[in-house]
Amino acid sequence: MKIQLDPVFDTSKNWKVAGEKSRLERVISNLAENALRHSPANSSVTIGLFDEGDTILVTIDDQGPGIPTEIAGTLFQKFAQGKKGRGKIGLGLYFCRMTVEHWGGEVGHSPREQGGTRFWFRLPKPGRKRDYETDEKPSVS
Repeated sequence: MKIQLDPVFDTSKNWKVAGEKSRLERVISNLAENALRHSPANSSVTIGLFDEGDTILVTIDDQGPGIPTEIAGTLFQKFAQGKKGRGKIGLGLYFCRMTVEHWGGEVGHSPREQGGTRFWFRLPKPGRKRDYETDEKPSVS
């Protein structure tokens, strides 16, 4: 398996987000490790970054079997694991959700049209008021 950056990644952009570096690294690491764990041999996990104006969207795409519908709604809860128990203790995605939401962002997943899963999180750029401070509701894509 290999891990790669999305080929459309623009290295000249300012990719700063609200948050703390070591915890942000852990969020990305948790999502990438999860994607690698559920991907078949000889596949790729692709990390993408997208500028959405006031926010940055980070995506982690895998080529695994996808998420069964019966567990999709509980993935980011404490101690949640898939049916096969291929995870550790079920705190990685929970940590991601708590951390990203604490910084005023959102996290989620969606099936990929070509198979596999896209895990994503969206964080505000520095200086942007958090949604709970402005009474705005974040949009989900």
